[in-house]
Amino acid sequence: MSKQQPRHLALADRCQFLKGVGPVRAQRLLRLGIETVNDLITHFPRQYYDRRNLMTISQLNPGDEVSFLGQILSVAERRTRKRRVILTVAVGDDTGIIQVVWFNQPYLAKKLKPGGELILTGELRFFQGVRQVVNPEFEMLGEALDEELIHTGRIVPVYPLTAGVSQRYLRDLISRALDAYQGAIVENLPADVLAEHEMPSRIDALRGIHFPGDWQHHKRAVWRLKLEELFYLQLTLALQRRRSTRSQRPPLDIDFAFARRTIQALPFALTGAQKRVLRDIHSDLKSKRGMHRLLQGDVGSGKTIVAGLALLAAVEAGYQAAFMVPTEILASQHTKSLTTLFETVGVSVDLLIGSLKPGEKRRIHSRIADGDAQVVIGTHALIQEDVRFEKLGVGLLRRGAELPFEFRVRVLALPALCPIVEVVRVGDK
Repeated sequence: MSKQQPRHLALADRCQFLKGVGPVRAQRLLRLGIETVNDLITHFPRQYYDRRNLMTISQLNPGDEVSFLGQILSVAERRTRKRRVILTVAVGDDTGIIQVVWFNQPYLAKKLKPGGELILTGELRFFQGVRQVVNPEFEMLGEALDEELIHTGRIVPVYPLTAGVSQRYLRDLISRALDAYQGAIVENLPADVLAEHEMPSRIDALRGIHFPGDWQHHKRAVWRLKLEELFYLQLTLALQRRRSTRSQRPPLDIDFAFARRTIQALPFALTGAQKRVLRDIHSDLKSKRGMHRLLQGDVGSGKTIVAGLALLAAVEAGYQAAFMVPTEILASQHTKSLTTLFETVGVSVDLLIGSLKPGEKRRIHSRIADGDAQVVIGTHALIQEDVRFEKLGVGLLRRGAELPFEFRVRVLALPALCPIVEVVRVGDK
């Protein structure tokens, strides 16, 4: 009978089957958005404690959070009338002795034995004239001098938590997962990119974000992970752009009369830069390729006018147009200004934001689905599942309306929904 082959570890493995998890803790982790090992190792710290500065017992000052190394001299356990368990441990070094107290943690008595050495971190206080450190974080020192510390004596991660999941438990779990699954954490950036920017490997970056050896290690890890996200976002955009340039779509066969009439009604003349940008947009709209453009300009430079004229092109061709902005206040302001701008050509503008009453939302949704809504201004409410455009032609994003990653590909895939223009992103920078 052949021996059973070892199971192949994958980052898609569910955390429930990791040592120390199980069904109950798996449900608790799920409240943090952690279901798989990949979710676990990318659950990044929200801050750090620098606990590298170890002091001697004689240097400890009341009121300070202190980290120190000591030897266990004695262990005493007692129970109060209310059945509380108090574990008092005397810890000493060459400079003095101090009391360390734990409440309601009787299991520690089996771990803390006289003669053992440990590193502790906690707040020093006086109780009845005796110096104490109460319920500290601690770590036993093993026989191996190079044994890695997790909870003290180093830069310690602090994670977002939920009920039933402690910092100590999460640190241990993430540390074990990084060790057990290091072979499954494959490099996902090209070697020449890593070499050019002197980037750490992906496994080293993940270790550096969770358990940095020093602040430089942490800085390089953050830099690497940001580069990774940017790289894949740019790759997604490049692939989408390549697909759009190869795909054929009906060109916009109009003479842009709405834009000319609107410009003539303006109380000012367009600048040379605005005219040039508008010519480029109109040229793209009359071609068979999709359009990706980033419109830049200082505050007050007239980006909204250009955006509005691009929206009018879709309406003139018989399509709908949408403009997504980051806040409800900005959405309301744009609705008001574009409504005034479009009066000359009789184009309507609808507002769709999250704070609308349910009845009003249903009315706007119905207008969008029926094609009656010509231009729709809104926030992320525009990309909810119950919003269905009858014939979307132009989609604009304003700076600050950046999308969660899971929506980016959906929005950037507008050719499936929008035959005229994929995305025009309007922003200051």
